[in-house]
Amino acid sequence: MDYPDKITETVYILGYHHLKIHLIVGNKACALIDTGVSASTDLLVRQLDKLGHRPDYIVVTHPHGDHINGLPGLREAFPEAKVIAGAGAPDFVSHPKIAPTYVHDDRFMTTYLNERGIKSILSPLAAPPTLEDCTAVRGGYTLDLGGTSLEFIEVGGHAPGGLAVYLRKEKILLPSDSLGFYLPSGEFFPIYFTGYGDYMSTIDRLAGLGAQIVSPAHLGLFKGEEARRCFSLAASNAAAMRDRLAADPRDDETVVDEIFREFYRDELLFYPRENIIGCCRLLLRRSREA
Repeated sequence: MDYPDKITETVYILGYHHLKIHLIVGNKACALIDTGVSASTDLLVRQLDKLGHRPDYIVVTHPHGDHINGLPGLREAFPEAKVIAGAGAPDFVSHPKIAPTYVHDDRFMTTYLNERGIKSILSPLAAPPTLEDCTAVRGGYTLDLGGTSLEFIEVGGHAPGGLAVYLRKEKILLPSDSLGFYLPSGEFFPIYFTGYGDYMSTIDRLAGLGAQIVSPAHLGLFKGEEARRCFSLAASNAAAMRDRLAADPRDDETVVDEIFREFYRDELLFYPRENIIGCCRLLLRRSREA
């Protein structure tokens, strides 16, 4: 699929297949949902220029590197744009244990993209991104773009300050990573890093919206009946992972190594191996807590 890709009269997908950035265009303003990483910024700016749009708002759906590391470059390109993030995200980004990982991961991701032909004149991040001066919002906040509105939904289980975006008029849901990471195999890799119960209740709440189009942040675009089924698929994949890990009597490192070797391939190679190992450790911990 080539990007920009027009989903409806108001919604476009930018970026590239692994890092989908959504552009919502209203009569009065437009909003960019997520930022990608620093190495994808030039591509994103070129795509926006092609469409003739400058974002009035930049929304960070949650504070993980692949969703926020492009923010410094986009702020430089579009200094007039207002940044919106979920409550709790600014504190997470500035945590002294978390901040250095943004720089490390961004360098790795830059190399990955460069090797696949996505070149950038921007250097990898030299300092962590910041959410200073952003507007921190909670569920129920609505942003009117003129003719279309964004409804922000607090989503739990994956990351602090998580937000999903719903266009009620168009019945389009942008769940970010709330359903998991959709894989080429047609399954979701569950990513309930902050809590299994919150993750599952989030999927249930999002399913209840009745969206006709569901577009996650990475791979996959679900329409019609597929849009309805993607929630049950995400829930069943998460439940299977939880049951598998919770019942495994082996020591932690053995279990983590097995999960890592099983899933660290294809699109997940975009992330440093230590990143995915850390994700597997979190899945094991949350599964046993649940």
